[in-house]
Amino acid sequence: MQYVGDGQMQQGDISAALVSFQLSLEIREKLLKENPFSLPAHRDFSSALDRLGDVQLRMGEGAKALVSYQRSVEISEMLADVSFHSTLTRRNLAISLNRLGEVQIQQGDAAAALATYKRSVAINEKLAKADPTDAQLQRDWLVSSNKIGRVQMQLGEGDAALASFEQALTIGNELMKADPQNTQAQRDLSATLDNVAEIQLLNGSGEKALESYQQSLDISAKLA
Repeated sequence: MQYVGDGQMQQGDISAALVSFQLSLEIREKLLKENPFSLPAHRDFSSALDRLGDVQLRMGEGAKALVSYQRSVEISEMLADVSFHSTLTRRNLAISLNRLGEVQIQQGDAAAALATYKRSVAINEKLAKADPTDAQLQRDWLVSSNKIGRVQMQLGEGDAALASFEQALTIGNELMKADPQNTQAQRDLSATLDNVAEIQLLNGSGEKALESYQQSLDISAKLA
């Protein structure tokens, strides 16, 4: 049912997707109760919660999405503790934390989102540094650095936000060097440059902001 729900989401049938994801969650929960010591069953249940949270968020049900994501994070934390050597389980935890942070922002709780994103950044940084050749892990670190930077900027923490965006920029430049034709890397770098420019402008560095915006526009023009 989860794959059915994914297809319905892609087609824009959100109401039908909600029904499919709710049914998927019920099935996963039943299987988990039948196999309480099965790690795959826990992972599947966590994934079903994330999917349900996604559609709840799309439907404007932020409070329900928050509950779904919180439950998913709790399961992901347990899996990461049990399989602490597993890159996959720790990456999944970081992804769940990013989802939770997003809904916390939408619910107006920037302080909670900051704490959540700090955990995500810490996980992604550790994973990325452990395997510098893995482009996906590097991108995860870039994405979480941008996310926390946006929250820091919202909370008026200009210096912290700049540091986060500059970290993302460093990663983005490295990814571009490694694969200059990768459109995802180009989009990530352009978006990061926009973030850098925005905080530079807020910090009173107009000339630097203009330069960053121009670099972003140059990349966007190539993608058009």
